[in-house]
This record gives sequence, C-alpha cells and structure tokens, in this order.
Amino acid sequence: METGARINEAICLNYSDIKENYIILYTNKSKNSDRLPRKIPVPNCLKGKKGYGRVFPDWNETPKFLDRTLRKNNMKIWGFHSLRHRYASKLSKAGVPLFEIMTYLGHQNPSTTQIYLQTLED
Repeated sequence: METGARINEAICLNYSDIKENYIILYTNKSKNSDRLPRKIPVPNCLKGKKGYGRVFPDWNETPKFLDRTLRKNNMKIWGFHSLRHRYASKLSKAGVPLFEIMTYLGHQNPSTTQIYLQTLED
C-alpha cells in the first residue's frame, strides 16, 4: 500500500530498483509498449533492503494470499488494485498536489487520477 504499485510492477520489482530515496517501478502502458519507468519515494517497508534479483521471487502471477486471507476471515473481498486507490486517497488527504499523485501513480491524465481519489474513513 505504501507504493501504489500495480500488481505487475510489484511482481517485477528488483532489488536494483531500490535506491536510497526512491524506487523505480516499471510498467507497460499497453500490451506491445516498452516498459516505462517511474520514480516514487522509497516506502518504509523497503528502506535499506539489499539483495539480488526480484524482491518477491515467489510471485509469478497475481498472488492469491489476499483473497485467501479475506475469505478465511469472512471479510469483504476486494482486489490488490484497491491498494492503489487507497494510496492515492491517502496522498490527497495529506495535501499532496494532484499532479504529484498523478506522477506517483504513473498516470498521464489528471482525470484518471481523480477517479482514484476517494474519501478515507480513518
């Protein structure tokens, strides 16, 4: 939740993408496009992490742990992508400008980012 990463960005995250003050996430904007990098502040959970290769080597596809955990605890089912919406909303609530949130999420259009913003109840 601290990165707003798309699931495929998290799956492909390498230790070499973790820098001192930021991480680099790579995404494809379309099926046949090149991977585009974007920098986001390094989240606390990745600060100081060292290693080689992928950060989540056991993930080869969308991890099912979230769905299993929610079902096991009889909780409302929601997807990994919801964490991107929550990330955007928390940034907005903290007063981060829309353009900066847009950049962090890798959006090219502010109206796309505005869809992600929602009221938080915490």
